Amino acid sequence: MSSHNRSGESGGVIYWIFIAIALFAALNFVVSNIGRGGGTGMEELAHLRASEIIQYASAVQRGIRVMTIEGVDESELCFHAAQWGHNSYEFNPQCTDNTNRVFHPDGGSITFQDGVEEWYDVGASAPDAMDWVISARYEVTDAGTDSGGAATVAANADLIIATAPLSEAVCNAINSQLDFIPSTPPVVAAGTYLALSGNKYTGTFSNGAGRIGALGRQRCLAEDDGGGDVAFYFFYKVILAR
Repeated sequence: MSSHNRSGESGGVIYWIFIAIALFAALNFVVSNIGRGGGTGMEELAHLRASEIIQYASAVQRGIRVMTIEGVDESELCFHAAQWGHNSYEFNPQCTDNTNRVFHPDGGSITFQDGVEEWYDVGASAPDAMDWVISARYEVTDAGTDSGGAATVAANADLIIATAPLSEAVCNAINSQLDFIPSTPPVVAAGTYLALSGNKYTGTFSNGAGRIGALGRQRCLAEDDGGGDVAFYFFYKVILAR
């Protein structure tokens, strides 16, 4: 079992400072744009929700970076937390060492956050709906080392955080904030998100027939329903490129 000496409290305070600054800036942007007639209230609220999603995923990424700098190996990263309501991320012996746990003061010091209902299209159906997913299933082109071809190779799979089913307005706002023009989300094959949610990270990375193409290290995508229509929208971010 590994042991890593660190101060969790300072990391947690810094995380909340970053989040508070980002949300204050986003709220100020909303109010000022409404006042100038720069957009409808609903559009600006979608941008605020998009900021929340992007900032939280980035906070998880920063927590992982700090942990790896302090000596936690990628195979030791543990995302288990009681707040999930399941044990899908728990694996021993690494999760018994709190310094390996991303959502623990002794580890990544990241405050666990549930998905916020206002982010989502509550009428849509998606695996692990209205929750975060941390997956070791896919390679993302141009993130880390690419194996080439259409399949994910376990040695090059990236660690990804994702959430679904987002509302179309929030999805478009995410892509707009990430400077993807047009912001309309690219469509990926049916079952893409199921493969992510079905391969939650427990210390190992997996092979697979598919991969996320050259769509960026973070983006909102539309998943096809298998018949040419959009089933739902989802956000993903590479939090550890390999």
